[in-house]
Amino acid sequence: MDNPREWWVDTGATRHICSDKEMFSTYTPINGRKLYMENSATSNIVGLGKVILKMTSGKELTLIDVLHIPDIRKNLVSGSL
Repeated sequence: MDNPREWWVDTGATRHICSDKEMFSTYTPINGRKLYMENSATSNIVGLGKVILKMTSGKELTLIDVLHIPDIRKNLVSGSL
């Protein structure tokens, strides 16, 4: 991952996903769950929690039920148009 604190809005993502455990303000470990991606790849989900993103404007965006997946290449905010 180029920048572990960088986030991408993904209109195809059904969940928020973060690779960096240090970004979570609340955290619950999870065992035995997997994320199945569109390209048929899978990744282990190791935790779930809340992440607070600080915007350049000074505002904060709180994401809940964020999946912790250490091997994901980009942090994703689930978004829709």
